[in-house]
Amino acid sequence: MRAVYRHAGRGLVVCCAAIGIVIAGCSKAGSPRNAPPASAMPPRTFELAGFLASRPTPVDSPAVADLLAARDLSSRFELPPPPPTTLFVPPDGFRVAAVAPRGDRIALLRELDPDTTEVLLHDRARGETRLLLPLDRDGRFLPQRFSADGKRLYLFTDEGGDTLQLEILDPDTGERSRRARPGCEALRLDVSPDGNVDALQWSCRGAVESALFDSTTGEELGPLPLPQGTRPARALPAGRSGGVLYEAASARLPRDLLFADRLAADAEARPLTFGLAPALAAGDLVDPIPVELRVAGASSVAPIPAELWWPRRTGAAPPALIWLENDVLPPTWMEFHPFLQFLANRGVAVVRLRLRGSLGFGKRFRHAADGRLVDAGLEDLDAARAELALRGADPARIAVLGEGPWSGGLAAAALVERPGRFVAVAALGGDSDPLRMHDELPALVEPARSWWLTRLGDPATEVVRRDRARMRLLADPTRSPLFRSDDPAANADSTAAIAALWGFLSTHLAVPP
Repeated sequence: MRAVYRHAGRGLVVCCAAIGIVIAGCSKAGSPRNAPPASAMPPRTFELAGFLASRPTPVDSPAVADLLAARDLSSRFELPPPPPTTLFVPPDGFRVAAVAPRGDRIALLRELDPDTTEVLLHDRARGETRLLLPLDRDGRFLPQRFSADGKRLYLFTDEGGDTLQLEILDPDTGERSRRARPGCEALRLDVSPDGNVDALQWSCRGAVESALFDSTTGEELGPLPLPQGTRPARALPAGRSGGVLYEAASARLPRDLLFADRLAADAEARPLTFGLAPALAAGDLVDPIPVELRVAGASSVAPIPAELWWPRRTGAAPPALIWLENDVLPPTWMEFHPFLQFLANRGVAVVRLRLRGSLGFGKRFRHAADGRLVDAGLEDLDAARAELALRGADPARIAVLGEGPWSGGLAAAALVERPGRFVAVAALGGDSDPLRMHDELPALVEPARSWWLTRLGDPATEVVRRDRARMRLLADPTRSPLFRSDDPAANADSTAAIAALWGFLSTHLAVPP
């Protein structure tokens, strides 16, 4: 099948493509020694609203029903029903994780520590609650949903492995089957209303992948028709007899909604949205590329996954920004990011990474900095800076942005402990004392408290007290603004916050007069 996907005067070719990621290569910049003189940053007036207006519509948005109806598709696709209303008081420490469609079975979850959970099954018909998992060894077991008939429980688990994988459990017999994707961490599961088709998302070292499966056999279904240069990021299938609503993602376009009349590569695809703001030209945007950062002098440390946004047109050593991502949300790299695209369009190279000790890349990665979280974070920053300098960025104009309390605090510490290496830092949603939770979290609040104890160590020890003091060092406020977590402008989606960040960065990354 070959058709044209048009919107607002643009055309994108829809082709039958295998599920995967299309990434354009990025050659290293030439030696700064041979490059023409660097130019000053663009003026601080800019069309930022155009970038931030490019917002996607997710497959489960309430707006989807209207989008389908406007194209006369509502009779061919039904959104899944809301979960049943169930009156149930879980035992202390547990929360409701999944409810069977008829409300007769409830999966309950308790997090014991960062690596261990317990799952109970409450059977309302029998009036009993019993331990479901773990049985013979500990791990993380995260119930997602029951099957349409309530006889199977879908869950994510890292039992016996490093990353979360999908398992399907029969609570009556204990039979378990795993659908693994090695090296990737399961993110989200959607099931068609008739229970016949599963749509699964993974994070594969930051890049999101998705696939459709036959719920009964586990067979992976064929690829969906996609606009050229995109990939499916999330799907909501109607079932074997219906179509599928899915999000197409790429680095140059926000996630757009498409509808295919059936699950086949030659299906008819109908676009429902086009998220790129009219003021932007897709041809001017850049493609991020995956990179692996290596810590100097530490051959035993595994490479740190990251993504690089390199300006398309730069004749000189460009300024650069190291973006330390907040790990509260799952990573979604190699996709359109309004502010990172905005920076690259204005000549700023960006490396985005998660520090060792973060969530999102499996068990080994989140324990890779246990007991030395501050020093490991500074080493990761050094590795990112070295990568940028190697590719031709101006080493005198590299700034750091820390997203969230911990990354923001580490960025401020780097300005003090790595004098001369970073021209400026900024903390978005930061905290003047990112370790205050040691004081505020009671002993019974798990796994948050044990998570910090595991990563940092006992707060009563001299080593941890010293690390805490390092994180509370006050950097020069003219070179390190703190957008506090309780400040409305600290919201990463806030135009005011991004505008303030750009004003700050453009000042410090400009060529000195």
